Amino acid sequence: MAESAQPRDVITMGRTGIDLYPLRPDVPLTRPETFEKDRVALARRELTLLDEAEAETEAETETGRLLASG
Repeated sequence: MAESAQPRDVITMGRTGIDLYPLRPDVPLTRPETFEKDRVALARRELTLLDEAEAETEAETETGRLLASG
């Protein structure tokens, strides 16, 4: 007759995993190729991309004004 397994206590300390965030927000979650493990670094990168896009939009708007005023 087989002996029954004895229950064991398990204690874990600290984190047992990490969170990964895709670096490119325009890529579906099923297809990212690069990840960041730090949410703060990811947020900084996204803010930088937003700032660059905003600056580009402002430059395009200014160029349009200059061309319209001819």
